[in-house]
Amino acid sequence: MQAIPGTWTPPHEDIVGAHFREDGTIEYFQMYQWYVYDGKQAVAQGDYVSWYRETENAMQIVGSRMAWLDPNDVLRVSDVSGVKTFGAVGVSGEFRLTEGHLFYASADGKGKKYDFNTKETSDTTFVVTHESVDASAGVDSYGNIWYKNAHSGASLKIGFGADPVLADETHVYWRGFDDTIYEATIAVGIHSVMVDARSVKLATDSTVYVVANGTRYTVPNENVYVSWFGTWNTLETISEKELDSFVEGGVLSYAPGTKLKLAHDPKVYVVGTDGSLHWMTTQTIAYMIFGSFWNHEILEITQMDLTGLHLGSSLLTERDAQAI
Repeated sequence: MQAIPGTWTPPHEDIVGAHFREDGTIEYFQMYQWYVYDGKQAVAQGDYVSWYRETENAMQIVGSRMAWLDPNDVLRVSDVSGVKTFGAVGVSGEFRLTEGHLFYASADGKGKKYDFNTKETSDTTFVVTHESVDASAGVDSYGNIWYKNAHSGASLKIGFGADPVLADETHVYWRGFDDTIYEATIAVGIHSVMVDARSVKLATDSTVYVVANGTRYTVPNENVYVSWFGTWNTLETISEKELDSFVEGGVLSYAPGTKLKLAHDPKVYVVGTDGSLHWMTTQTIAYMIFGSFWNHEILEITQMDLTGLHLGSSLLTERDAQAI
């Protein structure tokens, strides 16, 4: 270990964020100012880390890169090739540096994802704060907590707060605005969403079909369609020849994870991956599955709709929800 000349400081001026870079140089902040030490001398680089935020919230180091917010909340990332500026972030100051990506909230509150390999920026629903091979969790500029499954691409808004982390593929924990730790269990249908599915129709016929993996399914009603897509903006008009090229798959059922109830009946059911309706017997069970938004986006069905659906087992515990 060798001391860096001229860097002895009293405790309140300690060096923070020492980043040992692959070319042998060291970058760090001292008295908020950014320096690079090349083995002989430390040279100020003309930038500063924010003194309005706690250091652990204003800078991150991952692998060959360091990211930080300056006093104006402008986000920068440095490596041995130089510095890239990403502009001002949202009021929450959320960003996350990973080995291959930078996630952050832009000044207008939109989630952004920058790919260091392709050097391309894309929009995201939220700023990722924790990720695994199977899933990611994060928060948007409004404090909504989000979960996204990496295999299906499906996203869920599960609560309010900050600092969400994944315990595993199906459990998310976060700190609420009341400083309580909350948990959500991602249980039903999140792996089964047909991300690559298309909604199509003929110009001469109002019948709507969903096409996936070379098979077409007839959509029986608007509620079923909404459970899969949520919007009619994706509906395409195709030729009869193209429609006939797909194998007939029968009638489309509700998407797994869809919440359904009969009018004037308080019972809320969730569609399992088996296509059956499963009654969520208590609000606690519903909260475990869907978080604080469990009572949002519930589709109402009629007794006639119910005759075409199968009632499955009731959900009494979290384990029951994981099994359907």
